[in-house]
Amino acid sequence: MSLSSFPYGSGSGTPRGGPGNAGPLSLIERLLGGDGLFRNLKTDFWPKVVRSWRVVEAMMLREALTRYGRRSAGFVWAIINPMMLVIIMMVIFTYLGRQAAAGEYLSVFFITGIIPVIAWRNAAVQGAGAITSNRGLLNYPQIRPFHIVVARTLLELSISGLVVLLFVVGLWAFMDVPLNAWVDEPFTAISALGCLVFLCYGSAVLSSQIGRVFQLWGQVMSRLGRVLFFTSGLWYTFASLPTGPRALMKYNPLAHTIEWLRDGVIPGFESDFYNPWFPLWIGLIFLAIGLLMEWLIAISTFVDE
Repeated sequence: MSLSSFPYGSGSGTPRGGPGNAGPLSLIERLLGGDGLFRNLKTDFWPKVVRSWRVVEAMMLREALTRYGRRSAGFVWAIINPMMLVIIMMVIFTYLGRQAAAGEYLSVFFITGIIPVIAWRNAAVQGAGAITSNRGLLNYPQIRPFHIVVARTLLELSISGLVVLLFVVGLWAFMDVPLNAWVDEPFTAISALGCLVFLCYGSAVLSSQIGRVFQLWGQVMSRLGRVLFFTSGLWYTFASLPTGPRALMKYNPLAHTIEWLRDGVIPGFESDFYNPWFPLWIGLIFLAIGLLMEWLIAISTFVDE
């Protein structure tokens, strides 16, 4: 039975109030079809999403060409650099005869700690100069700060993801590390990765706005990334720390994210010390502050230098 044939209580197909006064079901019909709200969403929303994604794609390509050039050497170094760091840590622990703090494989343990920190640091550092280095592009109405920050964040996350993929394939092919060593609880692992992406994006948005008013912010974030390298649980877990350092570590959102990720990736490892809501709230707070700063800058007379 169609909506137009549904009786409105008078026994006829005419809405209450006569033909000129549409009843509630007629209003629903107009919203769902015709020229109503939902049709506008259907016809306007998705084209805007597609256009925004094309802008982000173009910005990612531009960022990659600007940063690494048209030759492959720069891009290869961006991949080799984190791989060398992981290999160095594995060599040191193997030489000292130390085992992984969680799981059977040192490689899996270090990769789940080092790559998230590098991804966050690069997203925050590159976000610091995202708007100031592309302020000329903001003269185009199609390009907004949102597109620039998203492009830089996705580029950094894509490189980190490629590094992890190369490790997984290489360790499986040459060191007999099974593929099931990388996923123990898929939902937990995917949730932690989603949290990491959101934390990186929120940090990049905030960093991009602070970088507009404080030119040295990129250097500050680079040094902060080095501090987090030692305080985020790269070679230890919450449980392996004494009570005092563990209490301080709980204020580090990356430490919670890494512990969460290892809980979902490393077979046999379970942790009750991390709080999955903490990094999500930190990412949301960073994003809200960044958007507020963008709005305040937009309504002020501030000019990017």
